[in-house]
Amino acid sequence: MNNPQHLTGDHRDKEDLHSWAALVALHAVDPEDQPHVDRVRAAHPEFDAMVASFEEDAAHLGSIAAAPAPTSMKAAIFDALDSRDAEASHDADESNVRYLGDRNAGSSSQSATSPASTAKSGSSSTSSLHSDGASTGSPHSGGGGRPWMWVAAAAAAIVVGVGLWQTIGTSLDSSSDGDTVAEQAPNTEQPASGQPTVTTLEVAGGEVSLEHQPGSDNGTIRLTNIPAPEAGSAYQMWIVNPDDEVSAGVMEPEDITPKMKAEVKGLSKAQTFMISVEPSGGSDEPSDQEVVSFNLASQ
Repeated sequence: MNNPQHLTGDHRDKEDLHSWAALVALHAVDPEDQPHVDRVRAAHPEFDAMVASFEEDAAHLGSIAAAPAPTSMKAAIFDALDSRDAEASHDADESNVRYLGDRNAGSSSQSATSPASTAKSGSSSTSSLHSDGASTGSPHSGGGGRPWMWVAAAAAAIVVGVGLWQTIGTSLDSSSDGDTVAEQAPNTEQPASGQPTVTTLEVAGGEVSLEHQPGSDNGTIRLTNIPAPEAGSAYQMWIVNPDDEVSAGVMEPEDITPKMKAEVKGLSKAQTFMISVEPSGGSDEPSDQEVVSFNLASQ
């Protein structure tokens, strides 16, 4: 049985050295522990480099925490720590500490992909670390030892969690734009002087765009990934003038392809260019089943 209170050797010393370096970087060393830190620093020339490395990592994590962590995230982290603490106490009562190497191996290879996994990684690595026998104690010793590394793990979990929260929140915000045609503003490319305007609208998972130079009689309509109309119906294009609507062409279901392009004439005095769903063969006037509409008067 591996009991950390009786383990010695390079592995234990390395873990203990890293623990004290982390606490120094976090400015979490009590005055009564400072003599022990001084002894560790004197015995290990690499100690200050470790502290600097931890400080750099902490600064990097802090830079992504531009907003406080959600209250629910903090509560979940500390609930997980409380549960872990209770489990550790129960295990120690039954069989002291059952293992050391496997738990450290798991915590060193586990990436901080979520607040819960970060909290587990931090608590796992600290529960098995201990002092070299100095009377001041270790940051992770059993019994009456100070729970510094539990606090450090919680702090790291909150900081990393905020970064993940912000990343996820940003992704959700960007992916929710323009989900429905009714709520989407037209995407209009502003042309250079004398160049046509291209206005694009999303329709049923695809796009319909109209390229037209204001005042010109000609335009180009493009349909990309637009589903075909139902059997027995067709798409019909309309040029809407102040006093009438003129058909500009009919597209039957068999005419629809993933990418379509058509030249349209008669737009110079039109108010609107639109596409509607009509019976197969087309209609004399547009129905109220409008697919898309472009306001030419605003160009």
